[in-house]
Amino acid sequence: MQSATIFFAFRKKYSKKILTFNLHSAKIALCKGGDTMLNTSAIKSRMRELGVTQSELAGAVRMATPTICQKLNNIRPTTLEEAEKIAVKLKIADSEFGHYFFYR
Repeated sequence: MQSATIFFAFRKKYSKKILTFNLHSAKIALCKGGDTMLNTSAIKSRMRELGVTQSELAGAVRMATPTICQKLNNIRPTTLEEAEKIAVKLKIADSEFGHYFFYR
């Protein structure tokens, strides 16, 4: 996952700053603390395509269902590690990672 490796490196180095940059023609934003903004409609659409429920997704990320609901609705921030676990469960290609998880 080339782009995730780059994001992780930036996250470690600039975890207390807001960083916005362009990569692969997509606008990427890391929020304070390295949290991400989810593309809620794209994530929920992908869940419908695969027939994945919020409870199943919560189990894959190892958190409570109400917590994953709050994260899916951008009420609570999502960490890069959580985004990677969600991507695995929803079978999101590396090339599409930015579209689903670094949305602004």
